[in-house]
Amino acid sequence: MVNGWVKSMRCKSTAADDVYPASPPPPRRRHRAGQAPAPALLASGCGHSSTLRDVVAVFPKQQPVPRPIKSRTRARPIGEPSSSSPALAELPVGHSSRRVVELIFSSSWCPKGTSFTGAVEMVFKVRNPAKTVARFEEYRDGVRAKAGADDARCAANGNEMMRFHSAGEGPVYEEGIAGIRTFAGSGGAHESAAGGKRRAMLLSRVIAGRVRGQHGGAAAEFESVSGAKGELVVFDQRAILACFLIIYAV
Repeated sequence: MVNGWVKSMRCKSTAADDVYPASPPPPRRRHRAGQAPAPALLASGCGHSSTLRDVVAVFPKQQPVPRPIKSRTRARPIGEPSSSSPALAELPVGHSSRRVVELIFSSSWCPKGTSFTGAVEMVFKVRNPAKTVARFEEYRDGVRAKAGADDARCAANGNEMMRFHSAGEGPVYEEGIAGIRTFAGSGGAHESAAGGKRRAMLLSRVIAGRVRGQHGGAAAEFESVSGAKGELVVFDQRAILACFLIIYAV
């Protein structure tokens, strides 16, 4: 269901944005003739731009969250993300991509059809570094090469799907193998992690590969393991490419 809504949403974004507004420069102090000027103050904190790591670091800890930036018609571009940290672009209220993300988030909250009753405060599009995207595609190629003749979807695209997972949750272990928990719906991802009233959740592209059911076969023989309530544990971090960061309150 989620896959059908987001077929046209690709995550190789070409824009990024500030999460925290830039602070005004400190006033320059005058100095007398013949006296050396005072050294310039070094910028501290988040500075001009922010990354996914900067925002996720405050969750699930209960720290002040930046106030939403005033709505704009489109996000302001900034420089390229670093080689290791994704950059973010806030999607303003009314943006077409934000409306789709909010629809997927709210409608998948409860499998019985009960919609999300909280509030989506901010939505950011994740701009991944080129190296991260390359590792994602290389992992897909490896999964496709292992696919059997009877697994057409895995052979075609590595069995890619869109899934939710909590931004602040650490790895879980399935038969001694570290993995990342992902969910078909936002409600399942929310219930999987502890936290306060304000949370952060990621909507990501996930290469599920060969999926083992709840019974049969060792976990090491598959790329992922399915569980109850739409849960899927993926064993390789390269299999997940973050697309949208959702800040919400319950």
